[in-house]
Amino acid sequence: MACRKPQTLIAVVTQQRSGSKWVGSLIRHRYRTIALGEIFNPDDTSILSFRSFLRDKAMGDLVGCDISHHLSRYFNEIRTYLGMFYTFDAMFNQLDWIDFGWRNSNNSIYNYLLGNDDIVVSLIRDARDIFISMKSLEITKTAHFTSSTAQDFYVDLRADHRIVVKHDEYERFRKQLQDDRDRLSLTFAGRDNFIELQYEDLVLDPEAAFKPLDQALRNFGDSIGHPLVDDISPFSNLIKTPVQYSKLIQNYDEVLSWPS
Repeated sequence: MACRKPQTLIAVVTQQRSGSKWVGSLIRHRYRTIALGEIFNPDDTSILSFRSFLRDKAMGDLVGCDISHHLSRYFNEIRTYLGMFYTFDAMFNQLDWIDFGWRNSNNSIYNYLLGNDDIVVSLIRDARDIFISMKSLEITKTAHFTSSTAQDFYVDLRADHRIVVKHDEYERFRKQLQDDRDRLSLTFAGRDNFIELQYEDLVLDPEAAFKPLDQALRNFGDSIGHPLVDDISPFSNLIKTPVQYSKLIQNYDEVLSWPS
């Protein structure tokens, strides 16, 4: 297997609707690096996606090698074009298909990151907020609002288009999310390059929330004699357009009483 180092990846592992795209943009701005987004999304057909990389492989090549071999080749090819330092998102619900054919307990990407001592960020957001955001997509049909598009949407929204969120569905989601988080923590616990980033902390004080990641990158840069974050960019004002979920969900007040 070809050697990848010196190189470091920042893998943001989380659940969809946790704010990973926003966090990726903050990482890109702060460290002047490249954010690739959800490269393991099975619906992504862009040239840098894992799906596109596999599409060009013959069947014999796919099944004749361990999945770790393909992951190594994939990231090595990205390094050829993007350099030694970039970030990507890995969604819990997108990791199972990576082990096509082998079904290696869906751990291949975790094993790869462990073996290369890459930086893993567990982005944690309130489970109830994630679920509400996911269900609201059924109405909004868009992942992100701006202040102007949000206002237009609420004006046009009819009351009978609002949805009712079911508690049992939420409880199944919450349990699965906790299982995914526990598994991630158990895999990377005790490693200096494993960082738990709370979404709510990031909104309140991004400078403080990013300090562990700053230090992890400094340590890596020192180890290879190539500083990565010697000129960190401060965060500008973080303006996020809040979604008025009470206008989208009929039983929103009830949902707020559910455990998070």
